[in-house]
Amino acid sequence: MSTVSADMRTRLIVLGLATLLAAPAPALAQAGPSSFDRTQAPAPQPPPELNVPSWTEGTLADGARLVVSEKHDLPLVAFRIDFVGGADQYEPAEESGLADMTAAMMSEGTQSLTGDELSDALDLLGTSVSVRVGDESGTIGFLSTTENFPKVLDLVADMIEHPSFPADALERLRARTLVGLTQARDQPTAIARDVFARVLYGKDHPYGRFMTEESVEAVSRADVVSFHDTYFQPGRAVITVVGDVEPAAAKATVERALSGWARGGAPPSFDYPPVPEPRPTTIYLVDKPGAPQSVFAIGLPGPPRDTPDYFAVQVMNTILGGLFQSRLNHDIREVKGYSYGVGSGFAFGKGPGPFEAGGSIVTAKTDSALIAFMTHLRGVRGDVPFTDDELAQGKAALVQRLPQIFASVNATAGAVSGLYVDGLPRDYYQTMAGRVNAVTRDDLVRVAREYIDLDHLDIVIVGDRAAIEKPLEATGIAPIVHLDLEGNPIAEEDGAAPGGADDGVVYDAALARSLGADEYGMKTYVMALLKAGPNRGQDAETAARLQRAHLDNIKRMAREGSLVLAGPFSDDGDIAGIYIFDVGSVEEARALTETDPAVKAGRLVMELHPWYGPAMLQKVVDLNRQVERRSY
Repeated sequence: MSTVSADMRTRLIVLGLATLLAAPAPALAQAGPSSFDRTQAPAPQPPPELNVPSWTEGTLADGARLVVSEKHDLPLVAFRIDFVGGADQYEPAEESGLADMTAAMMSEGTQSLTGDELSDALDLLGTSVSVRVGDESGTIGFLSTTENFPKVLDLVADMIEHPSFPADALERLRARTLVGLTQARDQPTAIARDVFARVLYGKDHPYGRFMTEESVEAVSRADVVSFHDTYFQPGRAVITVVGDVEPAAAKATVERALSGWARGGAPPSFDYPPVPEPRPTTIYLVDKPGAPQSVFAIGLPGPPRDTPDYFAVQVMNTILGGLFQSRLNHDIREVKGYSYGVGSGFAFGKGPGPFEAGGSIVTAKTDSALIAFMTHLRGVRGDVPFTDDELAQGKAALVQRLPQIFASVNATAGAVSGLYVDGLPRDYYQTMAGRVNAVTRDDLVRVAREYIDLDHLDIVIVGDRAAIEKPLEATGIAPIVHLDLEGNPIAEEDGAAPGGADDGVVYDAALARSLGADEYGMKTYVMALLKAGPNRGQDAETAARLQRAHLDNIKRMAREGSLVLAGPFSDDGDIAGIYIFDVGSVEEARALTETDPAVKAGRLVMELHPWYGPAMLQKVVDLNRQVERRSY
């Protein structure tokens, strides 16, 4: 409680004001003519100078690599341990999220400190410890004062060597994670991210996996312990220390703190399975009723980080969608006003990381934005030549950001450790500007044509299907396939067997052409079923849903390169309806076309739903002998 009386405070305030008022006022500058020429834009300042720091490197007794760089301008030290390899290499496919959960549990206490005690100890030292396990690498790091560096490092060593992984903390983390997943299912950007990965890579590729409620529920404390023991090993670690330290002293400090870290581990091989075969360009539509915006993710698997085209790809993408004033953002945001921001990028990585262009688009302009995206993707492939200004700007944007990479001890530690984690040459930063500036216009067009294949794009759009589907169809850019929130195709309602249509069929030649039937080098017979109304007691909504499912099946088969031939049938054998069937594999279908004279003109694909058996398959074949086929 203050011991100064209210009267005394008042006198002090009055005295202060009197002193301020008594002070002489500064002389006002005399206005006069200015020599500044406002008719000319100021000349740009010279680009900042790149100063790449030096560092020492060595190996600790436990097998970890140690890198130390001195920077004595401030009493700060940045410390990080980078692990080569990540969730894609060490996480079981059925437990997506285990790596994230293990990293989070590292802060929940050790065998000698509870989670609260560990947090308090770090707070008293003025720091925090970050633990992360990404797709292909992981990091433990902190920033501290020089004085507190050894003490913080001792706590980090305790976290690595003696984590307690309390069961109640795991359940708390699981509950929080499940809530986050539930919230993500209502966020179109999160849905688009997961569905895009699933569409590009499938469930069997690590790049196509993501955390689900089921995978989070499957994680046990024993799984967390096992992942920690397997992953956090010095044989795949790069320890980087940058700041107010001496190399010899830093090595001694690290060796002492981590003396209990048992030797073991090695970098992984990064052997990835092949990506799915390229498919014809398709729009994958995920319904988000009432969404005010449509989220776009357009792309395909791209090159790995070690591609010799890396710098050409970076310059090309900077012009396409890497800058605020890039072609995509300037047109779709600034000129047309369809979005608050769009862009593009290549993920690279150890494997074929994706190329992705996209952003959030106001619902009413979804179709127009898709046309704009495709126009600009076509443009960088040569339709719209790169200008001198674009080439210069694209290169300058990459080169002039180099100095900031070394602006702080934290940034420097990340830049230096990245060389070791990514397997880059030690003079990478010194030679980068020359390699960027060596990129030519021909290089830009060449890499755009190689890595942006307009005939095999996956176009994921999350938005209000009722509002955007018809306009998207009208663009004629690609057929539409409907997916659920996890990227699974939406099929027919379970147990609903199609019956005979008693009100006729309409054959949609336009749909056949839109599916690119001629590109498959074969005739296309009946490509679509459009029923005028419900049948077999179905309500109108159910009938419409089944009809859409039939059309989705047709489009899927066409994308697989199989001739789609409609099989007319009804319960009593009369030719009253047209339905699409599929055997167990394309090979079976092709074998059928070679043996059955009724379909030798093409390949019949039949779909054996649970209610169809071999007898029904033969019935469809027999009925195909009776019907006059219509060809487009």
